[in-house]
Amino acid sequence: MVYRDLPHCSTSTSPVYHSNMFSITCSKDTPGGIERLSVCDVSSWTYSERNRSDSNEIAFETSLRDRDGDQESSNDTDSNKQVKALQTKVAERWDRTVQILQQNAELWGNSAYFFGISEFHSTAELSYRALNDSSQELHLYQAPFHKINLACFEEESIRSAKCRNPSILEANCRRSLLGSLHPGYEKLDPKEHNRIWKRHVRNIEQGNTLRSLCKDNAGLLLTVAPSLSAKDLNFVSKELGRGLSVLDLLGQETLTESKKFGILESRLLRSQPT
Repeated sequence: MVYRDLPHCSTSTSPVYHSNMFSITCSKDTPGGIERLSVCDVSSWTYSERNRSDSNEIAFETSLRDRDGDQESSNDTDSNKQVKALQTKVAERWDRTVQILQQNAELWGNSAYFFGISEFHSTAELSYRALNDSSQELHLYQAPFHKINLACFEEESIRSAKCRNPSILEANCRRSLLGSLHPGYEKLDPKEHNRIWKRHVRNIEQGNTLRSLCKDNAGLLLTVAPSLSAKDLNFVSKELGRGLSVLDLLGQETLTESKKFGILESRLLRSQPT
């Protein structure tokens, strides 16, 4: 009996399949039969037999999905489902969101009504207090502005610090900034210290994600951003990071309708305390 490996071949489409084949050649007077065994589903195997004058050639072939291709296909499917879920969430809240924006357009042009805090030393302090002080009433439409403001303030602080000391670590800059925004931060017990640090980092990261999402369409900061949970923002960050466009993420209709609120967003930014 002769065992012979046949070359692998693959298709050019995705997902990728590898064709795995082997054949067995035996003389016609070989006693007994040949039992087909495999670790794969039997239905995935094809069988053929060719008769020759003095021998029979039996060939088995199976198509096995490439593991990397399979994983990539699965990830793409999951991503598509999440994109669809995100678009559905925005669509379901759209009418109510538009109603709130239209009702408050004039009122929110006044920073005292929209931002609600008047005693502060810097806009960073304003945003930090608004996001973290439970005694302050913070509505969903304020939070994205404050997160972006904190992210921008930190970026500028790091840039200035690096101009003075190019070797300084960004983490040290962030700790210094947090210490200035949260009096007594360094004296807190380790557990509370770590909790506040993680919360601050999360706000900064979400602010940077919102900046990327809204940089070409300011209206999204009012129409979409308030509806996004922390989980949504993590997903948005991941998808934008791997190259998905805002158009693919949210859809053309959402982008077009959101542009109508760009003027209101600009008014809010101009009225934001400085």
